[in-house]
Amino acid sequence: MPSIKPGYYELIGLIRRLSHQPLSPSAIWDYLTQSCHNLVYISCGHASEVEQTLIHSGDQEADLVLERLEQVFGHGNVYLGVAAFPYNPVEGEAVKAWAKEPTSSTSSGAGVSTLNQGDAFSLKVLEAIGANETLDVELRAMQGVHYVYNWADLEAQYVRLGLADCLTNSRQLADRMQVSLPQNQAFLPKFPTPDQVPASQYLRNLTQVALEALAPANRELYQERLDYELEVIDSMGFSDYFLIVWDIIVYCQSHAIRVGPGRGSAAGSLVSYLLGITRVDPIQYNLLFERFLNPERYNMPDIDMDIPDNKRQQVLHYVVERYGQEQVAQIATLGDLRGSEQPCGIPYEF
Repeated sequence: MPSIKPGYYELIGLIRRLSHQPLSPSAIWDYLTQSCHNLVYISCGHASEVEQTLIHSGDQEADLVLERLEQVFGHGNVYLGVAAFPYNPVEGEAVKAWAKEPTSSTSSGAGVSTLNQGDAFSLKVLEAIGANETLDVELRAMQGVHYVYNWADLEAQYVRLGLADCLTNSRQLADRMQVSLPQNQAFLPKFPTPDQVPASQYLRNLTQVALEALAPANRELYQERLDYELEVIDSMGFSDYFLIVWDIIVYCQSHAIRVGPGRGSAAGSLVSYLLGITRVDPIQYNLLFERFLNPERYNMPDIDMDIPDNKRQQVLHYVVERYGQEQVAQIATLGDLRGSEQPCGIPYEF
């Protein structure tokens, strides 16, 4: 848990490091010691090393684990998470007795798997899809225990269990977690322009040359539309984005890889048309640029290139080589019922 903004970036770095490859326990300790100096540690209850050591090996051994954690996170930055729902009396009583010492503090630490109690079956379906298993449909009425409880219920339960300090410490922790992040950021790689010309100027140069070659009959209308679009693109910080997409299109064309003519709202952009990203003249067909990019609504532009399946890996390899592995990620859109019927024993037929 980050306590200040540097801690947030440390947390992101830790997640990123763990997602790349599994680390041994010793490697994790080494990474935490070297790279994490603004984080707060909250144990995850009975599954954590602290509680396991406390319950099975006693106070002295648990003190050694706590001491090691404080060497990494700092004194006063290590908390024992205790769940009120469901409450484990063995764990709870052991933690209460141990936490009387001035070296340790408790905090609310319930695991949360779903937002609402009734979402438990949906979670089971997702797990069953991943495990390729079939569920008993009668489980649809199941109610979960690891969900977000309201504050009044939590407070009453912690007080009843004699663990009111958990809530007090949780409030204090929440007050410490002052992390304010700027909104509407675009973490795009920079397009390598010739002679380090600003991306906005290079984009203007390319589109202006293309407009000269197009030579439309109503030149003033096209120039006015081009100037407007370039102004919006520059003000929203997307000049590099258009240059990168243009660069990918150029690569595809030079390697005999077919790309789509442009579908969706991107067809409303004259800049896209002049760059050859789309092949539909938006002025000729009265297509609106604002459906694609709107300065009053900050959204990343979405351009579908429709690269053939058997060529995507080649294009992806080019993009990685051109802009770097750290600047490239693949995403997926999940919008299909297919897959959710199998765990429920329902045949998928259309």
